[in-house]
Amino acid sequence: MSLTRFVRIFALLAALALFASACSSSSPDTDAAAPDTDASEPTVATEEDPVSDGVPEPEEDEPDDETSQDEADDPAPQPEPEYASGSCEFDPPPEFEAECGWLTVPENWDDPSDTDTLRLHVATFTGPNTPSDATPVVYLEGGPGGSTFGLIGLTLSEQFGPILEDHPLVMFTQRGSALSTIDLECEEVIDLGLETIERAPEDGDVDLQLGVLQECADRLVEEGADLSAYHTVASANDVDALREALGYEQWNVLGISYGTRLGQELVRNHPDGVRALILDSIQPTDPTLGSLAAIPTTFEGSLDQLFAGCEASAECSAANPNLEERFRAVVAKADAEPFELEAADQITGETYDAVVDDTRLVGAVFQALYQPEAFAALPEMVEQLENDNTDVLATLIGLGITNGPLISHGMYTSVMCHDFLAELTPASAWDAGATGDELFDDNFGEIFEEEATQFCDVFTTGSAPASITEPVTSDVPTLMLAGAYDPITPPSFATAVEPGFSNGQLAVLPHVGHGVVGDDCGMSIALGFFADPAADIDRSCIETSKEPSWLPGSLEGLTFEPFEVSFLGVKGVVPEGWTSQGPGTSIRSDSNLAHQTVLIQQGGPIPAEQFVDLLASQLGGEPVPAGSFDAGGRTWDVVDIDAAVGNIRAYVFDDAGFTLFAAVFGPASDLPDVEANLMPTVLENLQQT
Repeated sequence: MSLTRFVRIFALLAALALFASACSSSSPDTDAAAPDTDASEPTVATEEDPVSDGVPEPEEDEPDDETSQDEADDPAPQPEPEYASGSCEFDPPPEFEAECGWLTVPENWDDPSDTDTLRLHVATFTGPNTPSDATPVVYLEGGPGGSTFGLIGLTLSEQFGPILEDHPLVMFTQRGSALSTIDLECEEVIDLGLETIERAPEDGDVDLQLGVLQECADRLVEEGADLSAYHTVASANDVDALREALGYEQWNVLGISYGTRLGQELVRNHPDGVRALILDSIQPTDPTLGSLAAIPTTFEGSLDQLFAGCEASAECSAANPNLEERFRAVVAKADAEPFELEAADQITGETYDAVVDDTRLVGAVFQALYQPEAFAALPEMVEQLENDNTDVLATLIGLGITNGPLISHGMYTSVMCHDFLAELTPASAWDAGATGDELFDDNFGEIFEEEATQFCDVFTTGSAPASITEPVTSDVPTLMLAGAYDPITPPSFATAVEPGFSNGQLAVLPHVGHGVVGDDCGMSIALGFFADPAADIDRSCIETSKEPSWLPGSLEGLTFEPFEVSFLGVKGVVPEGWTSQGPGTSIRSDSNLAHQTVLIQQGGPIPAEQFVDLLASQLGGEPVPAGSFDAGGRTWDVVDIDAAVGNIRAYVFDDAGFTLFAAVFGPASDLPDVEANLMPTVLENLQQT
């Protein structure tokens, strides 16, 4: 189980956003050449600018014929870090500007005679209201090995939009992850996972995993990677080198999940460059806590919080009595006769037949506990599984499939082995992490202990010095954030780290899981801290924070606000309080995974049938005419698409050769509510700009 944040792309959302981009008449050309690394100024990428297809190769220096033989015999010094502007290797969200480039750093910081380098992709984002003189925020991705830019077009606005109102945001790919010129991705591991999910786990699966991990390690070494160079101290050196290369005396630092481990190492080794530090969902340096050994205990605490949270809610407890007993019963049911279901990759729409036994069910629940939208659906999932309905479980398994390519498994293994598991996690840590409950110990503790030793024997990273496990002490102003439901970095981890930060403050949010700044209250506290790191944080929103949406209510009484997407040529209204997820796309915010409603509104000078066929092809479903719908004096054609990612209903209207298009995704049981209280107002107001 990685420390990467649980991707906040639910159900159809990613496919709809891709659909929006495909339908835009001003979509960017994605076949441009590689970036010009000699540019003297940063490239500002907008929706019209091209992006290149892959990581560009560095230019080779021509040998100097005048070089003396003595100079040639002397070992070359380790190259200095260097930044060069270049094109963005991703599609920037149209509402933000991105100045992109590449940071060249030594591959092995520890060896001054090693001249090998690698390059890391960098982007500085600004919004229309970002103050030009504000101190920037640099974001430290989780994982380790998380893909910083993998879904940035879909997540930047929701996750970091409030930060961009006050600060430029610097993002970079960490060494060994996607868009690093040395990417330790193990496609072999992903492929094996997709192959084996179609059957129940078997005793020989660990040997299969070791085999493909060995194949990956051998391939990476053959390609020139030094596996011992990919660890937290090296990444901290990269971060500080980036700060200097971009010309900042200091910046604000935001680390989430593994990014907190990196943030701690940054202020241990490079404190002068950090104005203020936020550690969100903290991974301690102590391997007894920060390695995989503690997961049985942290998972047990998180699941206990789920049961207690539901019991404390009048509506949840009334609808889901005896939740813990019933949950354990469905786990036993999956052990006796695994569930068979169809799960979909939420990005590609590709479907997989999946067999879910007790181990996979418990693993899906563990991942769901990362985010309120997911864990609030777990009580309904239990009821569904009691009745052999796998709708929510299929979505959770699909999200796990979606997340797979978003982490570099080789980078994850390198960091975890080098910094924790190879030598630094004592045997006693595994005993301390045990709970005495088979539900947690059998599915996590014993398996992880066995696999950790074997995997680190395959991925020969070496081990960090024991000093890396010492607690970090710092006087840098630091905000520590924790969520009460977090299954992997619970509040107790923040409490363990807090004494080392003499200017530290801690806030625990009661209804949040992993990644606290994803919550409105958490983001509000974070922005206040960055505004004045020396002041006491404002905790008032914690007292008024809402409990999870265990049972979303009716859409009756919705209020609406206008929206306009000029490059799509449409305007209309969206429900107030819904979360924007890209051009013309919004998602219900007071809901959970079982009742997620996604609304998309589009337009274009192409036939209505083409709109529908494009969406259906991307989702892997077939369009089926479903009658008509009258709204605003117009009769809209209605088409249903039964895709693996869920039920989609599309509404199309030909407005003098310009097709107006709206689509809504959600469970079939919610459709009457949607058509009674959402779509009449939406369709009445949707029009050309």
